[in-house]
Amino acid sequence: MCRWLETDTSWLGTQFLVMERIDGESPPDIPPYVFGGWLMDATEAERDTLVHNSVEVLAQVHTIDPTNADLSFVADVRDGTSAMTAQLDAQRAYYEWARDGVTYPLIERTFAWLDAHRPDDRPAVLGTTRATPADAV
Repeated sequence: MCRWLETDTSWLGTQFLVMERIDGESPPDIPPYVFGGWLMDATEAERDTLVHNSVEVLAQVHTIDPTNADLSFVADVRDGTSAMTAQLDAQRAYYEWARDGVTYPLIERTFAWLDAHRPDDRPAVLGTTRATPADAV
């Protein structure tokens, strides 16, 4: 659970969160957790519990909306830029920073596809927009 958000960058040079500590394991990213380790070593019952709990958390996230939470940070984008465009720009900037001159064709194709198939802008939300059947691909 997040306890505090510190927006004053003078402390650590960036904004940061203070979260409650809980027992458990966090998934490593080197090597990715899907290649070995705690998830691959888990029993079928433990993986079933993980899936159930993950879906439960996602369902709870999708109950958050502007009527019950301050979502102003979601809409905090440059003038004239949508939240979707800002998110894609941030992901593209991260990719450019992280790739260190290496090109990853799958990521390049993904950005090209997203650029070619970007849907119309919608209001910024936390979770998801309520898609209609016409939105399904």
